Amino acid sequence: MSFLVVLIGVIVDRLMPSLNEYRNDAWFQAAYHRLFQRLPRDATWPGMLLAAIAVLIPATVTWLAFWLVWEIAPFVAYVLGLVVFVFMLGPRGIFTDLDAYMDAVRAGDEPEAERVAGALLAPRPLPANPQERTRAVITRLLVLAGRRLFGVIFWYVILGPAGAVLFRASDILRHRADLESEAALEAAQRLYGILEWAPSRLLAGSYALAGSFDDAMTERRAYYAECQGRFFEINEDILACTGRGALSFETDGAGEVEEIQAASSLLFRALVIWLAVLALLSLLGWT
Repeated sequence: MSFLVVLIGVIVDRLMPSLNEYRNDAWFQAAYHRLFQRLPRDATWPGMLLAAIAVLIPATVTWLAFWLVWEIAPFVAYVLGLVVFVFMLGPRGIFTDLDAYMDAVRAGDEPEAERVAGALLAPRPLPANPQERTRAVITRLLVLAGRRLFGVIFWYVILGPAGAVLFRASDILRHRADLESEAALEAAQRLYGILEWAPSRLLAGSYALAGSFDDAMTERRAYYAECQGRFFEINEDILACTGRGALSFETDGAGEVEEIQAASSLLFRALVIWLAVLALLSLLGWT
């Protein structure tokens, strides 16, 4: 049933961009604020324990709610799982942002293109050259796809609705501005990096299979030859370099709109690969 939930969920995410208005993380942030007010904040507090508490509480609540509903009405539990999955995607649909930027570029609406690009690339400065800006946006969206879509799919399949909440909560936690303890902030980053490790590697492989495999592997090997970060710190860099290689911009010489369309097609093909594998696992009875 995980396959049906994921399939319906990604269709809803793609066809109902209006959900973005209700899928923000304000309620998560408010809950974390109240939680942190009740926990020790001194520098000696174990950072990893604080991070674990902060993500396990919503995940555990979700698991208990799903289990209780399952005992009463399994079909309602599947519907609840679908709702949780859809609302853990985002906070904005990855294709929604890609379409918004492409529409602005195609219409020649430079202020709107800069606005969308600025929101995606912040706090990084916008490149002055439109072509460089477009490639920076595409690279960013290839990275965000792991956080907003594929990571949620992976953990939903592994742990059900609680897994989707666990992954989303860890992402929100690492962006908390009130993590005053350096230990807590570093632990939050480490926890998210560990949870992101497997889905980011699978997604990078999907980019290579869905695009130019040789170029993707060349870019990835070149990155590994120079990278010095720990395994959980380089997830986004792996997605960025593999995705750029899979699109092989430098050799194609395409225009901005064509490059955005190519990125959209790459993401869609990667999603199809994941859905096909998930369908096979479902047929084999493994999910």
